[in-house]
Amino acid sequence: MYPGRYEAVRANSHTMMGGTSTATVLAELGSERDVRIFGGVAIHETFHVFQKERYPEWSANEVDLMVYPIEDASLLALRRMETEALRRALTSDEGGSRPVCWANAASGWRAERYSRLAAPFVEYERGAELLEGMARYVQNKSLGSGHSDIPDNGFPAADVRARQYVIGEAVAVLLDRFAPDWTDSVHANGVVSLDSILTDALARFGNRTCELTDDEQSDLEKRAKGDVRAYVAFREAEETRFRNQVGWTLVIVAADSAPLWPQGFDPLNVLRTDSSDILHKRWLKAGNDAGTIERRRDDRDPRSGFSDGRGGNAPFVQRNRQGCRHWSQCGADSAGARWHGHDIGGWSKWNVPHGHNGTPRSNDHRSIAVLAELGHHGLNPRTP
Repeated sequence: MYPGRYEAVRANSHTMMGGTSTATVLAELGSERDVRIFGGVAIHETFHVFQKERYPEWSANEVDLMVYPIEDASLLALRRMETEALRRALTSDEGGSRPVCWANAASGWRAERYSRLAAPFVEYERGAELLEGMARYVQNKSLGSGHSDIPDNGFPAADVRARQYVIGEAVAVLLDRFAPDWTDSVHANGVVSLDSILTDALARFGNRTCELTDDEQSDLEKRAKGDVRAYVAFREAEETRFRNQVGWTLVIVAADSAPLWPQGFDPLNVLRTDSSDILHKRWLKAGNDAGTIERRRDDRDPRSGFSDGRGGNAPFVQRNRQGCRHWSQCGADSAGARWHGHDIGGWSKWNVPHGHNGTPRSNDHRSIAVLAELGHHGLNPRTP
């Protein structure tokens, strides 16, 4: 037992403790139902520990999520057609031909969508289905609670990662029906993607494909366009809300030759506000060779951290080797020299060279620096 939150625990995840990969769960237990739910989460995270050792290739590059083309309404419409077909495959009478018919339809819409989606995002979806979809599949099987429900109207435009939990599990459940020994094949031969296994399994049943009506497809396309417009307006409003918080604003800048790179963040709580800015709503740890910065939001506090690419491309996109140059935090109650602990809501941790008055700053041009220490406009007070 450990009093309070153990230093290495950041979220429902897994981390190294005493040299051992260990599942971690942040839980407040209040009822028998809560115990059961969090027990399932513990199984989910423990399966991730197993995955990391047995199937290290089951992974998704979370930085790709930051530049996923959420704003493409045509891709969103195809995604929802695929989702609806999978929902109907799962809910159709197992004894009839409809499950295979709708599963074929889902495979067809996915193939069309993937032909238009850039390779890194295809890889991301497939990796996330293996990583999170399989963990969700094991979690629900262990609880005997059936499978997750696919929503009637599909998933919100921005819920790319959350969708993969449910869709990955859905494909695994369909494989249980169409190829009951599929897990033995995975153990023996590995797997490239769940959808490729499903396509092979469906080939044994013929290629009959169900179709959405013209009105259904038209409705999905219309709603996708409206949802994309709403998403763009939402993210603009979120950035405005963040930047207009009352209080102090702290901006940290890294040298062009040593951008910040992600060392940890919560991919379910990020929002790209434009082509270069990422709002991290819960947790972010980043750094370079000179040091690290870490920010974790107190869920009871509305203030958040914010990373700003300022380089013409999204921050933390490793394949473009741009990294993040600026880090902003808004809404503090006190000046920069006291920027710590509950002064900023949640907590922040610094591991960088320090300047006067305890304010983190740079001792050389490779290090992280506080702009105000360099005589710029890093600390921007707003009247509380």
